[in-house]
Amino acid sequence: MTKLKEEIWASLKDRVNRALKHEKQNLGTVFLELKQLSRTLDELAEMKKDYHPDQLRFGQESASIGQLQRNWNFLTGLEEATRKTNQQKLMVKKKERAIRQQCLKLENELRKYEMLESREVKKRKKSEALIDQKLSDEISTNHWLRNRPV
Repeated sequence: MTKLKEEIWASLKDRVNRALKHEKQNLGTVFLELKQLSRTLDELAEMKKDYHPDQLRFGQESASIGQLQRNWNFLTGLEEATRKTNQQKLMVKKKERAIRQQCLKLENELRKYEMLESREVKKRKKSEALIDQKLSDEISTNHWLRNRPV
């Protein structure tokens, strides 16, 4: 029975270990996604910083309506892209938090199964040692009974 329990705990431990590795891979993917989003936000901020619509080539008076509209659309597009990227980054951070919580849960479960498996191994070894000791005692007793002087 102890051997069976030991195998059960070992298989559960292996299953949790595989799930934990999978979640850690997901976490790595999320980190890369966050890094890419941060780079995108930096690039958008740099574009906005470098763009100066007030310094048009011909001055504000001679700027055409089309040129002003293109400038406005460009700035609006940058702000919209920044807003959407920030929203996406928040969603990815929530995803990261959920994966981290799942990893913690799986790590705790893994420790529990390792402890239970270890406990069953100790029980099995102790049981085997008791059986060996009992067998050794029986052999010693039989030997003593046969060889004792009458």
